[in-house]
Parts: sequence; structure tokens; C-alpha cells
Amino acid sequence: MKRSAKWIGAMAIGVGLCVAATSAAWASDTAIYDWPDDEYPVVIENSSGVFMIHGEEGKPTRAFSWRENSGDHDKGRRFVDMTGDGLPEIVGSGTPTFITDSKGLPRASFEDGCRQVWVANIVGRTDLDLVCVKRQGIEVYTGEGRPGPSVSLGRNIDFCRVGDITNDTTNDVECKYSGSNQFVRLEYNGDVFDVLNPSAEQARLEDVEETIDAWPAVQEAVWTGEQAFDLSGDGAAEETIHFSGGAVEIHSRVEKEALARIEVQGTPEAAIVKDLNGDGSMQIVAVTDQRIYVIGEAGEDVAHFSANASRYTRQPRAKYRSINVNGFEDNEAVRELVKGVKDDIGQCYGSRLRSAPFAGTGRHVVRVMVGEDGSVDQVQQRHSDVRDSTIESCANNALERINYPAPEASGLVNANIIFTFVDEEG
Repeated sequence: MKRSAKWIGAMAIGVGLCVAATSAAWASDTAIYDWPDDEYPVVIENSSGVFMIHGEEGKPTRAFSWRENSGDHDKGRRFVDMTGDGLPEIVGSGTPTFITDSKGLPRASFEDGCRQVWVANIVGRTDLDLVCVKRQGIEVYTGEGRPGPSVSLGRNIDFCRVGDITNDTTNDVECKYSGSNQFVRLEYNGDVFDVLNPSAEQARLEDVEETIDAWPAVQEAVWTGEQAFDLSGDGAAEETIHFSGGAVEIHSRVEKEALARIEVQGTPEAAIVKDLNGDGSMQIVAVTDQRIYVIGEAGEDVAHFSANASRYTRQPRAKYRSINVNGFEDNEAVRELVKGVKDDIGQCYGSRLRSAPFAGTGRHVVRVMVGEDGSVDQVQQRHSDVRDSTIESCANNALERINYPAPEASGLVNANIIFTFVDEEG
């Protein structure tokens, strides 16, 4: 049931600020997105990075910053449905280069980055792929982050474009060599890339641009008073949002006056009105060039956070989804031994995130087979969504190093581990 709001005419709410203002300015790059995810219903971008607002907590809990590519031949980030499931992925181009799912969980991360990225159909007919341009070749990855075809050209590449060169309705790749006006043309034949022309002197794809259906940003009508919302809880959409003189104001179309005024730090740039946690009440998420504000539907309950993505630090989370033990005289005691290395397994993930902040997440399942004398006969990796050998090997080794008791005949330990992370403002 939608809760009622208590309205105070012409109310002014001041917000105490404890974080020093930053000199960075990213006004022209600020956008906010109505994100199709119940857990993360709002996404914000500015020139410092990308933020995902957690609906239940009402604050940024995923904040991505990286050294982004720029220039005429690339852009640093894309919000696009790579897999055709109707949900957008986040594609970051630069160092590192990465693909996340709609919750911001990394599907693939290339720590040495790509010099340029294209998103286009290469391997499949419907799903999109990431074309990663390296110094002397290209690598293709599916929207799920799985490696596809690659080719080494033996010469430095300036940039590449993707389009249908051969007029067969499938995309090809054309790359310009550095230091010359020569081009190489590549056609994917369903298995590998064929080199069509290794030294063409004229571009075929000179005017081709990347054509993808990017996820749309919220339009200015939300914060210029052109769109009305039911913020009072009376069933009528009669309230509007306005940016005015360093503040976010809530107005009534009926009373023609400001119902609430929220002073903010910096220049307001974008806003969205949405029920973040599904309880029937609306919140306003407003972004300035310095802060992110989450405001209650009547202008109360104001929380604010840094709008500089580099101020957030990644906090690893590793937990057991399940531990199944059998074959021992006291299976429960063995379960407690396995629980006892949880911190070691968490450190496997945490230490990896320090050098690879977009390292994989998800479920990691390990089976440990213990012999009659208590020594480990074999460690089998049964399943892993993580797809990071450093994390996987470290977690497997932590389970192998346990001093297991001798089983009755042979013992089995199945550990199902979940790796994930949150980002906290520092």
C-alpha cells in the first residue's frame, strides 16, 4: 500500500555536508538511467565512472572507475543488451576492458585492456560481441564474455571499424595500420578470420559508425517540471521536480508553489523519480556535479553520497552457499573445519580484486576427495562462474590444505562458494 506523505508548504531542507568539494567537473557527461533490475533500479554515469544504486539500501553499492578509452574511434562505456535477453550489460572500454551483467557483476575482464572496442554481431546472428583491438591484432568475445576468434596481424594497428564489406549480410572487420594509409580486411568464416586484403590502400568502411541500441537515459522532462508524478500518495500525478538555484524543488501543479526545497552541493544535472525498494512509495534520485542525493517522496529522509567513482573502494564478499560432507565418522566436525577456512577463501578473492577490480563473480563449486589416511587424494573443480584461475586455484588450495580426519572408507566434501562484492564510499 502506498504510504501517505506529509506535505509542508514551501518547506526548505538543508543538508549537512562533510565531504570536501571536488574540483572535477563532469556536468555534460552526467546521465541517469531507469534500470530494469529490482536490486539495482537506478544507474548513474558521469565522467568519473558509473554508479549503481541499490534499491533496498538506497545508496550506491557498485561504483566503477577505470582508465577509459576516448577519441573519435571509441567511447569509454556502453549500456547495451549484448545477449538479447532484454537486459542491458555494461561494457567498459579502456584499461581494464570489461563486460558486466545488469547487476554490475563482471562477466569478463581484460586487465591489460583494449586499445579500441567495437560492439557488433560477429560470431552470432543476433547476440552482440565485443571486438577488442590490441596493438597488432584483434580478439572477439561474446556478450557472455566467452572468447571467440582472434587474429594476429604482425603490424601495429591504428584503429578498426566493423561493417559488411563483402555484402553477404554479415559483419567484417577493417583495420588501418599505424604509420601508413594501408588497411587490412578480415572476414569471419564461422571458425576463424580470413584475411581478405592485407594491404588495401583505400578504406571501404570510412564512414561506418557503431550501430547498437543503447539503453536510453532519463530525459530532462523529469527535472524541468514537464513530467508529473504522484509523490503525495493521493493517486493523482500532480507533483513536479525542478532544479532551481542550487536546489531540488518539489512543486504542486494544483497549488502552484514549492512543497519542498532540498539544498544541494554543486550543480544539479539529472534526476529520476522511482519506487526504489518496491514498498509503494516514490524516491527522487538527483545527481549534481559533486554528490548523489536520494530523497524521500515528500522531500524528507535526504541521504547523499560522493559523485566521484574513484572515492569508492571494492569490498569482497565470499560465503558458502552450501557445504555437503559424507563418509566421515563425524561429518558435522568436518563441516566446521571447512567453515574455518572461509576467511582464507575470502582473502583469495580480496587479494585478487586489489590487482583486478573486475575479476569474476558468482558460484564456485569444489569437490575434495579424502583418502583413508586423511590425506587429500584429489580436488575437483566442478563448476565455476568466476572464470579467474587465480581465484579458483587459491580457493581450491585453501580447501586442500585442511587437516581432514581419516574417513570411514573415503570422504567427500562438496563446497559451494559464492563470490561477490560491494563498493563503499571511502
